[in-house]
Amino acid sequence: MAISRQSFERLLAIVEQFPGYFAGSNADLPIVGGSILTHDHYQGGRHVFPMEVAPLQKSFTFAGFETVKAGIVQWPMSVIRLTSDSKEDLTNLAEKILLAWRQYSDPSVQVLAESNGTPHHTITPIARKRDGQFELDLVLRDNQTSPEHPDGIYHPTRMFNISRRKISA
Repeated sequence: MAISRQSFERLLAIVEQFPGYFAGSNADLPIVGGSILTHDHYQGGRHVFPMEVAPLQKSFTFAGFETVKAGIVQWPMSVIRLTSDSKEDLTNLAEKILLAWRQYSDPSVQVLAESNGTPHHTITPIARKRDGQFELDLVLRDNQTSPEHPDGIYHPTRMFNISRRKISA
């Protein structure tokens, strides 16, 4: 399984064929991917999840992609929302963001693209068609672990999960 340009193209084709539905993919790295499969795997449905209706906290455009509206979704995870009439422009920008995120590091805040040859960055993409426009939510994912956070530095802690089980039991 891999997240690539082809993933974005396929997801947008699915929502074009089935307006009113969303289509998404797991991430393609352990920990953040949930399940690493040997084939491409997409999920979809006719449901509106809270992230889909979350507002943008900031809007902007990318140089060279003026036909694409972009913004940061007001959400607990790092999510970039791209919206456009053009599937091609949306796909081109999504690929550019994916490639940039895979290489991005900022050691001062413990964001590393890789360590010891292990890649850490990928994207969980979610596509939909809303108000006649194509939309892609790109959830930036990081699968780093540490001795204190063996399930992922940027994921709910074991203590949080244990507390949630106790509350819901």
